[in-house]
Order: sequence, then structure tokens, then C-alpha cells
Amino acid sequence: MNRITNRITNTIKFLIIYITFFSCSAFVHASTIADTEGLVYQETKTTAELMQMARMSRIESKSYRSPAQQSLNNKNDRRNWNNDPQKVFDIWFDKQNKNTGHHNEAKKIVRSSPAQTVGLNFTAATLGNVLDPLVIPPNLNGSVGSTQYVLMTYGIIRSFDKTTGLPDGILNLDASTFFGVSADDVRIDYDRFSQRWFMSCEGINATTGNVSTIVLAVSQGAVITDCSSWTIYTFSNAKMIPQIRPLGSGDLDYQQLAIDQNAVYISADTFDQNGNFHGTSTLVIQKSSLNGGPVVSKVFFGILPGPSQNLASGFTPPADNFDTNPTYGYIVNATNNSYLSGNIYKTVFLYRISNPGSSSPSLGSQVTIQVPPYTDSANAPYKGNLFGASAFLQTGGCNFVAPHVRNRQLYVCHNIQVNNGGVATRQADRVGIRWYQFDLTGDPTGNGGGTETVTTVPALVQWGTLYDPTASTTPNFYFNPSIMTNKNGDLAIGCTISGAHTYPNVVYAGRQQADAPNTLRTPVAITNSSNPYNFGPFENPSNGNIGQRWGDLSSMSSEPVNDLDIWATQEFAAVYNGWGVQVTQLQSV
Repeated sequence: MNRITNRITNTIKFLIIYITFFSCSAFVHASTIADTEGLVYQETKTTAELMQMARMSRIESKSYRSPAQQSLNNKNDRRNWNNDPQKVFDIWFDKQNKNTGHHNEAKKIVRSSPAQTVGLNFTAATLGNVLDPLVIPPNLNGSVGSTQYVLMTYGIIRSFDKTTGLPDGILNLDASTFFGVSADDVRIDYDRFSQRWFMSCEGINATTGNVSTIVLAVSQGAVITDCSSWTIYTFSNAKMIPQIRPLGSGDLDYQQLAIDQNAVYISADTFDQNGNFHGTSTLVIQKSSLNGGPVVSKVFFGILPGPSQNLASGFTPPADNFDTNPTYGYIVNATNNSYLSGNIYKTVFLYRISNPGSSSPSLGSQVTIQVPPYTDSANAPYKGNLFGASAFLQTGGCNFVAPHVRNRQLYVCHNIQVNNGGVATRQADRVGIRWYQFDLTGDPTGNGGGTETVTTVPALVQWGTLYDPTASTTPNFYFNPSIMTNKNGDLAIGCTISGAHTYPNVVYAGRQQADAPNTLRTPVAITNSSNPYNFGPFENPSNGNIGQRWGDLSSMSSEPVNDLDIWATQEFAAVYNGWGVQVTQLQSV
């Protein structure tokens, strides 16, 4: 009887999939349309088609189970994963900071109530429930839309109902199936202006191992359904690196995606066939042209090539912009030569892109901004390490991450090495997170009252550092950060924390607009996992690049409906010797 029931049930499921697939496919069209430079291919597919491709290739996860169902720690509930992690963190914080006084100093951590409260808090993916678990690190990011949250990693693209935190079953496939290429460095961004989802990746050439394409997928509307259509644009290697000969022989890495009201920006580091670094290429796409017709775009090649064509000066991400009618697009850079020299730096760079929504955007000259000293990052220890320094977690260097613009203010952060006073020195023994607020009009009050031109030097309005202020010789490290603000000017930074006596977990620290300048409130623990991360693979010590890959980025996104809540997507050791992705809704108070 059970066999008959199961067959009937499976037949009904198949018919539902079949009907959905073909009813949605009736509205699909595919085409090859060149852009203004003749180097873009595009096609359109529905969500149902993409999911059916995953089913046919047996890639889709047919038995996705929530972390609670898997009983990752045999005791943690999905909705109360942390067993009151803040209480645990507060005990540690008070004990470590007793009689130090550091936490009350300016530009450091201020002991106080949280700037935001934790709403939904769920583990969206772990090493055990993604479709390609052997891709390490997950290089996670996510974004929140009008009704859904979408997680994007190498191993999974998974959509959730943002009111419950439960998978909605619409998207649950790996990135390579979704994009139709061997996908690397995946990114996602929900655009509140056009109310569409934008996803991008690098396409790897199976023969050479180089990046042969940049792929951009754009949704039909705000809510992703089975019948939603996706237009997928493929930009050739030759388009992104037009000055390297022969065309198509170069390579790309670390592509970054950003959006404003007028344009879509994709930046990537570029290399010739011999592996020599040639700076950053930034692709600027007129957003209004992403409607099925010819794509209007322009590439700016060789931005900030660095001394002796060195990758150490690379990583020049574009900035998301929440302001209406922006005059410029922005890309930013933190000098990162300390991989080689161990120097301390005091400058960062900004480039403005004029007329980004037109058919003829232009790149302005490099603008140099003076900032407090910073150094490169360092690998992070963690509790339960079985392999010494070779297993320390790579923290990703001091390159800028998560730049965004709001009210003509540019916010950005990065990892740096500091001492227990939060000062960057060559004798620094821990990693912290430096954050900045720049007024793009040059107004030092942060009110956007200046006059901005393509060469205006932004004013540093405030800055701060999230770090462990204890005198301990085994301090905690804060790394892999992202930063976001809301419409009130409140700010939150999410990151991973670990140390010789601390398992890799997730924390966030925030501030409200009215708080004293340059300060963050007490860090808030998001997870309280008791798992180490002896996973590997360990990088080759012979080239000085030791440690385990932990991931190049995390992400935070602004709630598009109320523009008050902030959604954090961060990495932690969710299972024994395995990673997990925690998604946290930080609610405005």
C-alpha cells in the first residue's frame, strides 16, 4: 500500500513539475544580441527551466534539511541556534576587559546596549547541505528583496521566505547550473530602484583554468517565482581585458558587483597569459539597456595597476549607491602592498565615473585620501587547531570590502593588524576591522554640504576600529567583515571572530547616528558554535601564503521595504571541521 501511495505521490509531484516547467517555458525566448561593442551574448530562461536543468543533471538537493533537522551540535535549535550566545560573549567580554579601560576609549568599543536587535537568525547552509560541498571556501554573500532573502555561494543558490527564514523551494541549485558556466566568485545584489535581482559570476574555461567570461543574470521582477524569467548576459574575456594580446588570452579574478539608480558596475582584477597583474577592469553597464535589447556598456581597463604591475595593489571594488539621481559612480582602493613589504600606509584611493547611465561614461583621475595608519591583515588562530600556523584562517588582506554610498557619504571597511590599543604597528599581534565614513562632497561635518566634482577630495568624517582591547598574548581576531547603514544613519559591521581560545563564530557591532563619533557599541554574538575548522586545504608554506582559505568576503544588505533593518550574511564553523553560513536580521531600535 505504501509503495502505491509513494508512486501516486511521486507521479503527482512529477506532473506538477512538468506542468510548471512547460507553462512557464511558454513565455520564454532566447536570443543572441550583441551589445554596442559586439561582445555580449544573452539568453532568457525561467526559474523553472533552471531548476529542471538541475534536476536532470542530478545536482539539485532533493533532501535539503534545516540545521535543526540535522542536529549539527545535537542540541541546537534552528531558531535558537546560539543557546543565548550574547550571555556567553558578555561573560568573556567583562572578564577580558576588567581593569583595562580600553573599551571606553575613543574610536574603540563602547560598553553599551546593542545598536540593533537580532530578529530572524538562521543557518542558511553548511558544508553538509550544499550541492558542491568540496568547493572551499564558500565565498558567501546574500541579499534581501521585497519578500525573499537569497543566499549565494559556490555550492548553492538558495531562496528563503524572509518572514520565516525557511527555504521557499523556489531557488535551490548550484551556481554553475544557474549561470550555465563553471562559476567562480559569485555575487548577488537586489536593486531597489528597478526592483530586480542581479547576480554575477566568473565563468571558468575548463581547458585553461582561466576566466573566459563574466556572466550577469537579471530577474524579471522583485519576487522570484517558478515562472520568473532571467536574462543572462555573458561578457567575454576580450571585452573585459581589451588591451591584452592576443584577445581572450588574459585572466580575471575577484569580480565585484555594485548597482546604483543608473548603472551596474562589475570590477575584476586582470592578468596577462604569464600571470602578470595589469590592474582592475571596471565594466559600466547602462541599467536601462538591460531589457532584452542591445546592451550599452563600457570597460575601463588598467585602473591602479600598482608598482611593478603587482597584484598587492589590486582589489578595487565598485560601490553600491542608495541615493537617487547620483552624478557619479565610485570605485575605491586601499593600498595593499604590505603583502610584500610590511609597510604602514596612510592613504586610500577613489575614482569617480561620470555619466554612468549614459552611452559614454568617463573615468576620472585618481583621488588620494589621507586616513589613519593601517597595515595588511594576518592569518587568524582558532580554538581546536591541530596543525599550527599552517592551519590559521586566512583573513583576506587589507583590501576594501562592502563600499556603499548613502546621503553622499561613502562607507567602507577592511581588515588591518593592530595592537591592544587599536593602533596599526609593525608589532601588531591581532587583526581588527577598520571602518570609515567619507563625505564625498568634502564636507567634514558629514552633511553633504560641499560641492562635488570629479576631483573633489572626500572628507574623512569619522572612523573606528573593531578589535580585541585586552593585553592577552592570545587575543581574538575580527576579520572577513562587511558594513551597512540604514536610512537613519545607523551602522552595523558583521564579521567572523576567532582566537586561540575562541572557535570561529559570528559577531556584529553597531552604532546609531546619535552615538559619539568614531565609536562602536559592544559586539554582539550571533553564533556560539563549539567546532574547530581543521578542514584544509592548507596553502603551500614555501610561497609564504600559509593558512586555510576562509573566504574572501561576507555581506550585509539593507532591507528595501523599511530601509531600517540590516541583513548580515557571515561565515562560522557550524559543524566539526566544516563551515556554515549564518543569516541575521538586525532590526532597528
